[in-house]
Amino acid sequence: MIGTWAFLKYSPTDNTTFIGLINSCVHILMYTYYGLAACGPTVAKYLFWKRYMTKIQLVQFIALLIHYMASLKVSECPPSKAVYCFFAFNITFFFFLFTNFYRKNYKKEKLNICFSLEKQS
Repeated sequence: MIGTWAFLKYSPTDNTTFIGLINSCVHILMYTYYGLAACGPTVAKYLFWKRYMTKIQLVQFIALLIHYMASLKVSECPPSKAVYCFFAFNITFFFFLFTNFYRKNYKKEKLNICFSLEKQS
């Protein structure tokens, strides 16, 4: 929230619009998922796309970082170095957190399946 405020106050450019648009779209999908999941087990059993939400968020972080780095090179109104450093650190930090979450929650499923198949043999 503080980061969004700082961007809108000190760097109100097309970069801020792009960041807000992409982030809002991802959050609409995410909160739709959580809203449907809160409807109970009759609805939750049809929600298969939690794993894909994490992937979408990871793609979002990469897209935002690439867009922001490109804006440093080609924009007529590039962001300041301080704003860029804050943004790059923040996005990289979230990318690693979400990657760690994805590995712990979804990669182990494949390992568990492999181990259970080996035990059955």
